[in-house]
Amino acid sequence: MAFTKLRSVYKQRTGKSFEETDYESFGIIDHYGNLTNAGALFADESPVIQSRIFCTRWNGNTKASGLMDAIDDEEYSGSLISML
Repeated sequence: MAFTKLRSVYKQRTGKSFEETDYESFGIIDHYGNLTNAGALFADESPVIQSRIFCTRWNGNTKASGLMDAIDDEEYSGSLISML
């Protein structure tokens, strides 16, 4: 698994490099070197297909009476870094 997006954002926000030795302390891998659930969510090409966000812009603050409720909507998927 590659974590280039995570490394880039980490460097941008902290000014420090994100090294492979940091993977275990961040919970991306376990002490056996296996990818964790958190690691799967932060990977560049997330293998977790259920990692999705649905965003909807509604027409007003109350239910519409027979009118179109949603103005538009979008679905985002991928790693947590790219979705943020």
